[in-house]
Amino acid sequence: MFGGFDGRQSALFKKLGKAGLHPFAPAFSSIGISKTSQLQAMTIKEIQDTGKRINMPPAAVDRLLEVLGRGKKNVNPSKKAEKIVQKKREKVQTSTTSDAKSQNAESNEKKENEQPVGSNEKSAREASSYYHFASTSKENARKFDAQRVDDPAVAIWRTSNGASSWNPGNTNETRDFSKQACEMLKILMSNFEFCDGSIRISKVKKTEGDFSIVVARGKVKNIYDLSFEADFIGKVEGEEVKGKLNISDIMADDDDWEIQCTTKSKIAKALLLSDAVSRMKNSIMLQLVVEIRTAAGLV
Repeated sequence: MFGGFDGRQSALFKKLGKAGLHPFAPAFSSIGISKTSQLQAMTIKEIQDTGKRINMPPAAVDRLLEVLGRGKKNVNPSKKAEKIVQKKREKVQTSTTSDAKSQNAESNEKKENEQPVGSNEKSAREASSYYHFASTSKENARKFDAQRVDDPAVAIWRTSNGASSWNPGNTNETRDFSKQACEMLKILMSNFEFCDGSIRISKVKKTEGDFSIVVARGKVKNIYDLSFEADFIGKVEGEEVKGKLNISDIMADDDDWEIQCTTKSKIAKALLLSDAVSRMKNSIMLQLVVEIRTAAGLV
């Protein structure tokens, strides 16, 4: 217990538990973070700052980033080498650009020094060291003055697509559709077929997890972490098969889902382990996202 915390069955507690980070679940809960989607909606810097806030060791924060698919695991060495080469190229290009800018500055200074003696006209940039670029003229600046609106009904209020009516899209907004997503996942998984129809779901026992639509700076993201438990039946190589299928860590930007399959048929288990993720991503999850976005008024 941590200040009344009793979230051992929550999706966030289970998620952290798989990485040995469950002792920090009460601390996250104490600052209002109880869902995986809340962490996934944060930037890496925000996650690191939150870790410091609840006294997580740096190594634990790095492990949390890996669990959220934001860490350094599975980095392709060749891609890492490409990034190093690219950085060196950018450094050379920056150096070349700086030299060019320096030459242009010297040229401009030379032209300014060649102005006729006796000229008293000075631009705002020349008169003050504050300016880096030429100042906007007063005539053009007046075009951007605030306009008086006497009737609020005629004011133009541009709401970002996906945001609430009160949010023009400049403020981060998270809309929770977890309940709808779990109900829809249960419907879509019923009688769903795997392995070219040789195995199908006979009963969906449980669905749970988080699903949020996040709107920030005019962009809309679907962030979810779902799981389900189901029974399956089928016929593989002429043999009747049945068993239980449990899939968790179902996330949009991660193929590393956790799959547990219990059956007497080794062939059926192998087929499900190799086929489940791709089949669900290309069918169930695409349809689920469309259904939730439709419910949110985005389609």
